[in-house]
Amino acid sequence: MSEPVELKCPRCGHAWKYSGSLSRYGTVCPSCKSWVPIPRDLRRIPPSQRIRRGVSVSCPRCGHEWVYSGAYLPLIYSGKVVMIMCPACGKKIRVKIKQQAQTTASP
Repeated sequence: MSEPVELKCPRCGHAWKYSGSLSRYGTVCPSCKSWVPIPRDLRRIPPSQRIRRGVSVSCPRCGHEWVYSGAYLPLIYSGKVVMIMCPACGKKIRVKIKQQAQTTASP
């Protein structure tokens, strides 16, 4: 356990003193059960846990940025369009990897 830090839910505005582990990316709001990120400068995540395979996503509504590494990742890598939910505001976002143009050399 660590010294309590003040967190505020971006969805419902509930503020509380969080005294759980800071070796995680966030926690759940005790009021509305939505995801509340722990500020980067307060996190104590070991370097081995920071490297994860995923797709960088940015929410067009709230600007929240994160690396998506959930169950739809294989579909995204295969080029399919997938709808995922922003963990900060709940908006559904279309995600598709932009394919790089392949060039073939002619003999």
